[in-house]
Amino acid sequence: MTSPVPADNTFLTYTLRTDPDPLTSSRDGSPSLGTLLVSVGAIASAPAWCESITIALPLGTGDRQLAANDAAALNRIETAVQGGGTPGGWTASARTSGGKRLITFTPYNPVRFDGTFTPTLVMSRIQINKTQGTPPIEITEKTSVVSQNYTPKTTTQFAQKFPPGFRFSNLHPDAIVVKNGERVRLSWFAQNADCTVFYNNTSERVGTATEWISPPLTTHTGFMVQARSTNITGTSTLLHTLTTTVLVALADLDTGHLDTRGTTTTHGPLNVLGETDLFREQTFNLKDLPQGNGSTTTGNYLLQAPTDGILCLQFSNGTINLQVDTTGNFMTLGQHAAPNEVTTFTKAMKRGTMRFLVPRTATGWMQWYALGSGRLDIQPEPRT
Repeated sequence: MTSPVPADNTFLTYTLRTDPDPLTSSRDGSPSLGTLLVSVGAIASAPAWCESITIALPLGTGDRQLAANDAAALNRIETAVQGGGTPGGWTASARTSGGKRLITFTPYNPVRFDGTFTPTLVMSRIQINKTQGTPPIEITEKTSVVSQNYTPKTTTQFAQKFPPGFRFSNLHPDAIVVKNGERVRLSWFAQNADCTVFYNNTSERVGTATEWISPPLTTHTGFMVQARSTNITGTSTLLHTLTTTVLVALADLDTGHLDTRGTTTTHGPLNVLGETDLFREQTFNLKDLPQGNGSTTTGNYLLQAPTDGILCLQFSNGTINLQVDTTGNFMTLGQHAAPNEVTTFTKAMKRGTMRFLVPRTATGWMQWYALGSGRLDIQPEPRT
């Protein structure tokens, strides 16, 4: 179990782990031994000097105590420091006072925690009492921002004691990466545990099962399997969780605002729902336009634009006129191209109706880039 870090009133940060994870309570004739591991760190921007750290193990037979007040068993507790970070190492001393076993770790000389190392204080062969629960583990540091005038500061972490025989570990998927739309099988080891799988804002209770097959996955998915156990008296429920993540190759993406700084390429149909700033292109060959009404030399068309956009013309051999409706009056935008030259004409257009007058001799292309949803519609102008 990993407990929250850091505390607001201490200079140092603490992470509490247990072995086994979680601890299990003893039963008559079958003592259960456990280990507490307290990792100590500091924030690099706020270094602190440390004179000592004391771990208080609550003693008694209840759910809020860790170990029985048995002198012989308490004297068998072993201590060690891993990754001490100070010349001369650390020493440990223990005493019993006020219903607690106080284990004090002291560096050979006061040590400056600056975020470059994280020692772990180890207390092993602790004989866990017979009652399941969540005992508080008090941690008291004697620290200072300078190498003198050390004062005590205390924070509390919590351990868990599950019923005898409880086991829950080794959660793993059968693949860490799956194809889009594939399922994954989760497996774990569980004993005397009632399990529930959580994923994607939903959950499924699987009871005593030790494996579960997911629905088809389309996005990277985090899974949490939670094991539930009730203490022997039935008065409280203990929860223990394991997590894992499965990645999806070519995963679906559902996001809010998206900014790109390079080329965006689609390899399939592009569906646009609602207004969008994404360019959508349509290309028309002037020779493939429907037979427009008008005269023998000019075809007249109506362009219906459902959104703002950009109209691009590239043509030769004739004069093309685009007439834009401005409050009931048509404004003519004309462009001429000689038979042996190519003229390009680009105009930003508002949504609405435009008259498009094309000489029947003209050849070339027209492209429409929509700045929203919908497609440009071209129809022959009705006869009047």
